[in-house]
Amino acid sequence: MLILLLLIHRQSNVAIKVACTVLASIAGAFMAGSNELALVYMMTTLLFILIVSWIKKSKDRYYLFTIFSFCLLVSLFVVLAPGNYARMEMHAVARQPVWSVLYAGALTLVSLYRWGGLLILASLVYVLVFGAQIREAYQQSRLFKVPLSLLFLYIIGTLFLMHFVFTWATGERPTPRVENVIYFFLLLSWFYTLQVLIIQRPSWLLIQQAPFLVKGGILLLFLLSVLDIQNNVSTAYLDLLSGKAAKYNSALQDRAAYLHESKCYKCIVPALPTVPASLHLLDIEPIGETEHKWVNEAYFNKKSIILAAPNPPVKDNVKTLVDLGKQWRRNTAE
Repeated sequence: MLILLLLIHRQSNVAIKVACTVLASIAGAFMAGSNELALVYMMTTLLFILIVSWIKKSKDRYYLFTIFSFCLLVSLFVVLAPGNYARMEMHAVARQPVWSVLYAGALTLVSLYRWGGLLILASLVYVLVFGAQIREAYQQSRLFKVPLSLLFLYIIGTLFLMHFVFTWATGERPTPRVENVIYFFLLLSWFYTLQVLIIQRPSWLLIQQAPFLVKGGILLLFLLSVLDIQNNVSTAYLDLLSGKAAKYNSALQDRAAYLHESKCYKCIVPALPTVPASLHLLDIEPIGETEHKWVNEAYFNKKSIILAAPNPPVKDNVKTLVDLGKQWRRNTAE
C-alpha cells in the first residue's frame, strides 16, 4: 500500500494514479480483514498522510481521500461484525472505559521502555551509517517534510489505540503475537521519524562528528544488545544452527502427510522430537489433557488428534548452546 501511495505521489499520468488508487484500496481491504491491529495503524497512517497532503494542498489529496474513505467503510464492516461482540462476551472484564484507557496508556509507555535501549543504540548506528547519506539524497523530498508535532501525535496515538483496542475487547494486555504487530509499527515509525529529524533538525544529531572510539563503542554496544544470549534474535539463530527448526519442520510435515493419508477418525500421532522456542506456540495435547481440547479437534476433518506422549520441554538458549557444543564435539570426534 505504501508503494502504491508513493506511486500516486510521483506519477503525473491520471490513469496510473487511478489504477494505484484502486489497488491501494483493495490492499487496504485485505489488511482490514486480516488483522484488527493492522487495521488500526493502516487507518491512522492513511489519516496522517491525508492530513499532511491537505495541509500542503497536494494535488493528490483527492486520490488519498478516496482510499481513506473506502478503507474506513471496510474497517467499519470489520469492527461492527457480530462475531467481535460475541467474542467480547467471553471476557468478563471487557469494555471497561476507564480501565482500558489507563491500561492502554501504561502499556504504551512500557512498549517504549522495553525497546528503548536497543532502539537508541540502533538509532545511533543508523545515524552513523545511513542518516547523512539519505539526507543528502532526499533533502528536497516531500516524504520527510511533515509537521513534527503531528508526526509525534500520530505515532504515540497509534501505539495507544492498538493497545486500547485489545484492552477494550478483552480487559487484558496484548498477547505476545499481538505485541509483534504493535512493535512492527513501532520500528517502522521510529526510523521514519529519525530520518525526518535528520533532515529537518540536523543540528540535533551531530553524532556523525563523533571520534572513531565513540563510533566503535556504539557499534559494539549495539552488537552486544542484538546478540544477547537470551533475546529473540539469538533464539532464532540458535534454533536454526542447532537443527531444532529443521527437525520441528520435518516432524510437522510428516504429521500432516500422515493425517491427510490416514483413514483414522480418532488419530494418535507421535510427540515432536524437539520444540524450537522461536517457532513453537501451541500444539495438540497428549492423552489425558484437555486444556486446549479445541486444538485437537480443529483440523484435517478428524474427530480428534491426540499426542501419544507429551512434547519435550522448551530449552532455554544456554541449554541449547550447550547441547549444540556437545553435538559439534561428537561430530568432530567421528
